[in-house]
Amino acid sequence: MPDAQLRQTYYDKVYNYRPGWIVRWGLLVIFFIMILVFIGAWFIKYPDVINAVAEVTTVNPPVHVTARVSGKITKLWVKDREPVRKGDFLAMLETTVSWDDIVVVKQYLHQIEECLNKGEPLQGKLFRTNLKLGELQQAYNLLITSCNEYVNYGVFSYTQREIASSEKLLAAKYTYWGKQNEQKEVYHEIYSLAESEHSRDRNLYESDVISTSDMERSSMGLLEKKATLKDLDLSVAGTVSDIRQMEYNIDVLRTKDQEKHELLIVNIRKALSELSSLIDIWQQNYVISSPESGNVAFTNYWSENQVVNAGEIIVSIVPAETMQTIVRIQLPMQSSGKVKAGQRVNVKLENYPYSQFGFLQGKIESISAVPNKDDLYTASVTLNKGLVTSYNKKLEMGQYLKGTAEVLTDDYSLLLRLFDPLKAFMDERIRIKEEAGNGNP
Repeated sequence: MPDAQLRQTYYDKVYNYRPGWIVRWGLLVIFFIMILVFIGAWFIKYPDVINAVAEVTTVNPPVHVTARVSGKITKLWVKDREPVRKGDFLAMLETTVSWDDIVVVKQYLHQIEECLNKGEPLQGKLFRTNLKLGELQQAYNLLITSCNEYVNYGVFSYTQREIASSEKLLAAKYTYWGKQNEQKEVYHEIYSLAESEHSRDRNLYESDVISTSDMERSSMGLLEKKATLKDLDLSVAGTVSDIRQMEYNIDVLRTKDQEKHELLIVNIRKALSELSSLIDIWQQNYVISSPESGNVAFTNYWSENQVVNAGEIIVSIVPAETMQTIVRIQLPMQSSGKVKAGQRVNVKLENYPYSQFGFLQGKIESISAVPNKDDLYTASVTLNKGLVTSYNKKLEMGQYLKGTAEVLTDDYSLLLRLFDPLKAFMDERIRIKEEAGNGNP
């Protein structure tokens, strides 16, 4: 068949072919269906769901008390659900120290502290030596030694005895000085009389009544009395000097005694502080006390002779008053940028199966600016109806509830979801071409 005839035949068969009405209407229907699909895809919108771990607690959540050391529970002072106040003793772990003896030592410490603060003397033989104190024994013995040294110094102090003896000698010296002054006053009168007598003798001598030898004897007697008076002055001055020296020596002894007294008190306070610190450390390790007021809640351990490991929770303290409910969720890093304040959250609790009880509904209140060490963002959720679920059931708050949260992000149309991968692909191709045009490998 010639080529021209063949092309004519092809043209008649293909280009001049007119489909039947069924085909024509079918294509039109399909076109309109496609248009409706695109329109529907634009108007059909739904959010992404981001799953997160949720914790429901209160403003004052329960406080967990953990063991610092491993051991057996030897004392349990409280029962489950028993109300306690802050600082109350709850339990004690196995130790070489007797609790009853610790109570006795604490009484000793209080008595010593009161005596030192009030300046009262310590009582002799205050301490018992047969206490079972284990690791605290050495510090307790040091305190006993310091207190005994203080008490013995007050009883057997050589310095204090020397001070007492010197004070007696000083008192006798003052008495002697007083008598010397009395004697001096008497001798002054005697000297005055001798001067008067010598003056009369001089007048008689000048009148030639007495001889020269008598006059010389009178003068000699006056000079002797004057010399005696000077000796008395020197003796009194010597006595005053002795008194001043004795007073100085007593002051030195008193200073020495005061320094020794203060040193002994410093040693007592030092030993007192060391023993108190060791008791506090021992108590923190082996005696479990309540950090807050509330009710006791036992979980894993509830009786004596149970063995606990360091770091394990022995008891929890549930505050007596539960306040505002708080929901915190841990968002994964992936898709976290879609989460915003005000978005809806559905919280499904492990304690209450949502198929039976429903779920809690709320909204995102705030989101942390940076993730934690596990690369999770923390978000706070405000519940719309508190602990009332979507089934209108009121849940009981046990201070701590755990579950999963579904964060419903902003609605996004189906059409954009279909075109987003295509747009990303095209943008990537354009970027590759631009890099190739710029000579980048």
